Amino acid sequence: MSKAITVTLLSAVTFNGAHLEKGDVVELSENSARSLIAEGGAEASEATGSDLSGSEDTGTQKPTDDETGDQDEALAILTKALDDKYKNRIPELKEHAVAADIQFAHDATKKEVIEAVLAAGKGDIILAI
Repeated sequence: MSKAITVTLLSAVTFNGAHLEKGDVVELSENSARSLIAEGGAEASEATGSDLSGSEDTGTQKPTDDETGDQDEALAILTKALDDKYKNRIPELKEHAVAADIQFAHDATKKEVIEAVLAAGKGDIILAI
């Protein structure tokens, strides 16, 4: 089972149905915390004392139910971050997605473009633009 990590949010997010504000200090699973920190949405809290900058060798093991849940949490956070960043800026989202070689229908909705971005594994890239 993954250990809990305390992080300070650098932007507002919705997590497990709860709206969390910038500056909130929350405890997340290690995988979720690593993902959110990597995306620039949080920073490790002083109380954590963990080095979250390194990566671990996970090998080719099948994810556990906890890890799958952590991945779902990270995906939900990334989806929310993209949705918030491109609120009322759908043409810009589409432009950035095309520049990142992401395929989607010409009449795709914002949700469909975000889904294509995430399916291509390029959510972090689009957020960084």
